[in-house]
Amino acid sequence: MTTTEQAPPQPRFATLTAWMTEWFLPTWQHRLDPSQIWCEQWWQHAEAISRLETMWRSWEALRLDGPLGMATWWRDIADYLMHQLLDQHGPFAACRGAHNQRGADELQLPAQQPPRGWFDLDDQDDADEDTDGLVPRPSHLHRAADDDTGYQIAWQ
Repeated sequence: MTTTEQAPPQPRFATLTAWMTEWFLPTWQHRLDPSQIWCEQWWQHAEAISRLETMWRSWEALRLDGPLGMATWWRDIADYLMHQLLDQHGPFAACRGAHNQRGADELQLPAQQPPRGWFDLDDQDDADEDTDGLVPRPSHLHRAADDDTGYQIAWQ
């Protein structure tokens, strides 16, 4: 690094918890309507952690992004994600009145594992590869020609 280059700015908060307790919760003050749900044990909900972490990390970047940075953060990030978090069908849906871990399994979408090889983008017809038991590559996946990044998924 030359003397004219500056080190990238350090985050103002070291952890999500610090940001939540020292900045976000004291700053975001709304009266919730009866359909909205907040859980005081927000850290017990994987989706909430992911959304709040997204809010924190984007806040760290946009707070330094000129005069419109925070306006953009509030409008595009905070307002949108808080609406999702507080929704009566959101990650805190089972916590009306108090944290409730029951029902978390019922909220998770059911899913089956994809067949072995479903997302394998390597050429499956290479003679030197063992392809026994692999499911043929779906027609909507193909190898990108002359793509420096390797492979891409193309939806046809």
